[in-house]
Amino acid sequence: MKKVLLLLLLAGACCSIAHAQLSAGLRAGALSTSYWKLDVPGGGNRLLTRPQFGALAEFAVSGPFSLRAELNYAPKGDAWYFPGGPENQREEISDQFNYLEIPLLAKYSFGTGALKPYAIGGLYFARALSNKYTEDGKTYDFEDYTKGDFGFQVGGGASMPAGPGRAFAELRLTEGLRDIDAFQDGTRTRFRGLGLSVGWMLDLQ
Repeated sequence: MKKVLLLLLLAGACCSIAHAQLSAGLRAGALSTSYWKLDVPGGGNRLLTRPQFGALAEFAVSGPFSLRAELNYAPKGDAWYFPGGPENQREEISDQFNYLEIPLLAKYSFGTGALKPYAIGGLYFARALSNKYTEDGKTYDFEDYTKGDFGFQVGGGASMPAGPGRAFAELRLTEGLRDIDAFQDGTRTRFRGLGLSVGWMLDLQ
């Protein structure tokens, strides 16, 4: 009986998606990240900003409510500094991860005019493709970290008609929930970031 109910629910969900309005598009922008609460004795850390881009599909489910899935290239990392050497000169180090990221988001649009503000939020899952570690101007491949990551994203934006589709601009906060343990010394290394992007979507149905 439980299997039958599950199959009916899945069938109903598939039918709802099949009848929902489907849009697809592209997005690009910049993502600034750092390690959350990284403790650097005598120094500090700062945001590392790098370009991001990706593709998205959006299903208009009911009225102003829609669901979005994305596939993004989302580089993340951190840059920090601390005194070093006999003359106490400032030394800078950075970690740069290249992630393939899949956000699964819910979106709620406001208003009925051409310009439509919206709120968006949900979970993301990511897999690191590589990591570069830079110290004293030299860059190295670094493999001693957890490649999988997940967390949540919340933000807002606005869209407006642009040609046959709609253009949008969006600001989004990313909060990592997994300690990637890049240093394996007890340091907390969850990512936190802020991304600004623009994009364009085209209705397919």
